[in-house]
Amino acid sequence: MEADYPKSKSYPEALTHPTVGGIMVRSKSESMIAIALAENNIPFRYENLLSIDNITIAADFTILHPITNKIYYWEHFGLLDNETYLENFAAKIKAYAKSNIILGDNLIATFETSENPLSYNTISNIIEQYLI
Repeated sequence: MEADYPKSKSYPEALTHPTVGGIMVRSKSESMIAIALAENNIPFRYENLLSIDNITIAADFTILHPITNKIYYWEHFGLLDNETYLENFAAKIKAYAKSNIILGDNLIATFETSENPLSYNTISNIIEQYLI
């Protein structure tokens, strides 16, 4: 977690939400995820760049399971009521699947819309299910 790694440099002005260790993230929900991971001593990287099928993806969170050392990726999709965002979501899930990063196995996803925000309870339940 402390080592240098290739990070997304896209839209740095959108990194407006502080979390643990001085990490800035793009949304309040990503901030809650980062804080919950840190509280549970789960090492992670924010927007670590991955090359998948000649496409570069910045995974929201790349996580090392503290016991099994299995790598998980956690994507938070926070604008699902936006049509363009929804199309990009589908493309990202497809790209992950091509690289054997599978939703429900080593890919964790959380979702929200303007009327259904992500809760800290949901985040805690996911951490308990996959990472503890």
